[in-house]
Amino acid sequence: MKEESQTQLRDEQDEGLFSKLTEFLNTDEILEIYTNVSDPEKFSSGFVCAVSDMELLLCHIHPSGLYDGYMVKEISSIYRLNYKTKYCDKLRKLWKINGRKHLEVAQGSSNQYLNLLNHALNNRLVVSVELLDSSFNNIDGLVKSIEGESITFEEYDQYGGFDGVSIICLNDITHLVCDSEDESCLKLLIDPPIL
Repeated sequence: MKEESQTQLRDEQDEGLFSKLTEFLNTDEILEIYTNVSDPEKFSSGFVCAVSDMELLLCHIHPSGLYDGYMVKEISSIYRLNYKTKYCDKLRKLWKINGRKHLEVAQGSSNQYLNLLNHALNNRLVVSVELLDSSFNNIDGLVKSIEGESITFEEYDQYGGFDGVSIICLNDITHLVCDSEDESCLKLLIDPPIL
């Protein structure tokens, strides 16, 4: 009985959070999103780009106010949401000064993981993938193909060396980051510019 009421309470909280996140969709409001219960001072900040029943697509903003890729967060993992803070205001000012540059992620599906994976595939961007709530990146690399629920990746080590091919199920992804500072650096090592 107690477990049932806790589940119902969490569902109601998720609905309220979903409603609030939807309000911020396509606005210039920068949010602080908290999901790491083992480090409650750690958060991600950025703009809400898309919200589905289960996931949030966030355009991540680096502490310097620069674009820092995209990430997908499961709404059920968010335990705290801050906005209109001094930190958010600082990031908004820096974002405007820096010129607001990022590619839009097409919304072809209600699954934000799939939308971001397609964006990475179409733009040859590096992704980091956490599987099954492992709390670390299980895959770092390029999306090679998407066939239904099956995603194929070319994996690379931290030095840009090819490290094999992985095939996973879309539903096993619990955190996805694309084109952030770490992924951008790896992309330069994989595909160095011609000098």
